[in-house]
Amino acid sequence: MLDEVKVKLDAQQQYAIDQIHSGKYVFIDGAGGRGKSVISRQVSDNNTVIGCPTGAAALNENGSTLHKLFKLPLNAPTMRDWSKCPKEVKDLFGNGSPVTRLLIGEIGMLRADYFGLINKRLQLARSNPEPFGGIQVVTSGDLLQLSPIVSGKERYAFNKQYASPYAFSSDAWNFERIELVKSYRTVDERQVKMLESLRRGDKWAGRALAMLQSEAKPYAMEEDQLHLCCFRADAWNFNMYRYSQHIGTERMYRGVRSKKGDMWTEAPVPVDLQLKIGCKVLIKANCPSGAYVNGDRGVVAMFGQDFVRVELERGELVDVTSFTWEKKSTSVVDGEIKDKTDSKLEQIPLALGYAISIHAAQGCTLDNAALDVGRGCFADGQLYTAISRLRDMRNLTFVKPVGRQDLHTSKDVLRFYGMS
Repeated sequence: MLDEVKVKLDAQQQYAIDQIHSGKYVFIDGAGGRGKSVISRQVSDNNTVIGCPTGAAALNENGSTLHKLFKLPLNAPTMRDWSKCPKEVKDLFGNGSPVTRLLIGEIGMLRADYFGLINKRLQLARSNPEPFGGIQVVTSGDLLQLSPIVSGKERYAFNKQYASPYAFSSDAWNFERIELVKSYRTVDERQVKMLESLRRGDKWAGRALAMLQSEAKPYAMEEDQLHLCCFRADAWNFNMYRYSQHIGTERMYRGVRSKKGDMWTEAPVPVDLQLKIGCKVLIKANCPSGAYVNGDRGVVAMFGQDFVRVELERGELVDVTSFTWEKKSTSVVDGEIKDKTDSKLEQIPLALGYAISIHAAQGCTLDNAALDVGRGCFADGQLYTAISRLRDMRNLTFVKPVGRQDLHTSKDVLRFYGMS
């Protein structure tokens, strides 16, 4: 994880910030651990709104979902959706609004039709035919990680209109691409090259994958490595299996929700957290004092009234205290952008640390893990996303051999990059 206070900006990061401050429409591109979030934090100001395609990403970016900001439909937009601008969108972004910049994170997961509809609704809200109604839009993400989802029943109609599910297939896409190339997560140059080969799925990717596995330590379940699973059900089942085998004092920490009807399915931890002394846990939030970070793993050592003492894998004892996640909506009040908290969840930021899905691990940095592809990788970028979570790829083991057939790379993205 990068800290903009401690990390000196590299030349590409500074160039991106300069272009954004000059008013350009910019796409900040780059693999995991390249410092994209540092740029987003540097350019956010009182006139900036942050939006993300998913609830989990919005929680991480301290923003709102794009569906909430723009009242996007749950399914493919209809003709009526394209012709109207909801009042809430006009109130936030319309003429006289202080909003001058929209930051869209995790752009790789945003569908082309939703991206186009955002452009249209901003034009309608501001009665301005310029792109996005004249509001500067900055996008960021790694297109070669997890891809947008178009359901089977939508796919036929969608494919007739768009060349791919990605936002860059929308007519609204016209951004200067700035690629960040310096790695802050993985510093070994040989590993960086191997990871980039896997990311692009190039002619060396099979060799890189074979080398990675030949250099990995043999898998042993008893070592209690965190399992990265392709399927969420596999991760849940493995967590329950290992937890049930453990004998230790058990305690339930009940989360506090500001709205009882909100199930908080996008939360990174259970609303009601059940733990045992000695069980493995994964920390899912950063400590304000820096004692622990999102992705740290350890063992429950003691239960407190409002904290859990965890012995981290690096040997330190830390008291993990309650963390509050907030779902926000943004509005304009008295000429200023105001964030309103719609719902809160207060809970100790711990989850069982025996297994996690690759989708849930996005954004985490891990010291070691065991990759379990189960029935096989099924999504573009899934294998690369899993491997790129590791600081040192030599600390990744494989539950079973992974073949070239598991390395799915989006041909649409490669064409966009001019690589195929």
